[in-house]
Amino acid sequence: MSSETSEATMVIESVITDELKHQQVKLSLAGPLNSEEPMFETNASVNVFSSTGEIYTFQEDSVGYYSSIDQFRAEANQSYYLEVQTNDGRTYRSTDRQMVETSAPIQIVAQRQENEEQVGAAIYTINNSGSENRYYKYTFEETYKIEATYVASLKFGNSLLDLVPVEEEQRICYASNRSQEILLNNFEYLENDSTNQFLIQFIPNNDRRLFERYSIYVDRLSISPDAYRFFRILRESSIAENIFSQRQLGFIEGNIASVNEPDENVVGFFEVASHSSQRIFFNYTDLFDASERPSVFEGCEVTRPPFTEVVSDYENGQIQFLSTPTEDGNPDEGDGPYRVVPIECVDCRELGSNEQPDFWIE
Repeated sequence: MSSETSEATMVIESVITDELKHQQVKLSLAGPLNSEEPMFETNASVNVFSSTGEIYTFQEDSVGYYSSIDQFRAEANQSYYLEVQTNDGRTYRSTDRQMVETSAPIQIVAQRQENEEQVGAAIYTINNSGSENRYYKYTFEETYKIEATYVASLKFGNSLLDLVPVEEEQRICYASNRSQEILLNNFEYLENDSTNQFLIQFIPNNDRRLFERYSIYVDRLSISPDAYRFFRILRESSIAENIFSQRQLGFIEGNIASVNEPDENVVGFFEVASHSSQRIFFNYTDLFDASERPSVFEGCEVTRPPFTEVVSDYENGQIQFLSTPTEDGNPDEGDGPYRVVPIECVDCRELGSNEQPDFWIE
C-alpha cells in the first residue's frame, strides 16, 4: 500500500440477494482527511463462500466494483461469508450471514404532489407493516424518454460548407440514472394493521425527465436490524461519496474484520437479503395537465449567426445545422448563412442513447 493509501480505511460494501444475477462487492478507501477524490481498492481477490461448500468468485469489472463471474442467488437456510484479499496481501473476512426472511411484495406508486415551493411527481413505495421484516434498503434506476425539439434531414459534415444527410436516429433517445443516496426505511414502530408510504424520488414537473415518458425500477432489500444500523450510520457520517473523516469512521461498527491485523479499523458490512422489485411507467399527462408542461422550445432558439460565430460554436460542440434560410424567413433570427440550434435540440444523443432499452414499453 502506498503512503497515500496507508492512512486510509478499508470500506467494504456488499449485499447479495435471492435474485439470480451477477452479485456485487464494492471496495473503496476512506480518508485521509484531506482527500478530495474517492479512492478504490483495485486488483483484489474477492470470494463468497456458502455453508454447503460453493465458492463464488468475483472479478473487477470497473474500478473498485467487483461482480461474480457466474450468476447465483442466495438460498434460504444457508449461510454465507465474504473474503477479500488485497493486492498487497491483506485479508478481510465477514461473519456468517443468513438471508433475512422474505417480506410482502413491493408496491410502487407515482402521484402528483404539491407543496409550498413546487409541484412534482412523488414516487412512493407502499409497505405493509404486517410483514415479517421491518427494515429495508432501496436502490432505483430511472429511465426517461427524450424527444429532440427539432428534426433535421441534414447536418454539418467535416466542413461547415459540407452538408451531409442525417442517417442515425437522433430524434428519440433514452437516458438512465442510478440512485446515489443510501435509502433506508424502518417500520419497527408501526401498528400491525397500518401501512406506510416511503418517498423514493421527487421530480419537479418542469424537469425534462418527465416531459415525455418516465420509468423507474425500484429494488427493495429486506435487511437485518444490524445492517440497517450500519447503513444508517454510514449515511449520516458521509461527507461525500466514500469520503469520511477518520474520527467518524471509528464509530461505524460492521461485520467485516482484518484477518492479519484484528485491531485494524475496517468499515464494512456483508449482508444476505431477500429482494422485491417493481418497474412502473407514466407519461407527463398521467399526473399533470398538458398546460403545465414547459415549452419544448425553451432554450432551443433558432438563430442565424455570422459564419465566423457558427464555426466557433460548432467546433466547441454547441450548435448543429437545422436548415438553410428562406427568402421569407424570420429576420429576428439574424442574417447568417445557416439556421442553427443548440445541438441537444436537434440531436438527442447529446442527452442519452438512441438505443431503446429492452424493457421499454409505450
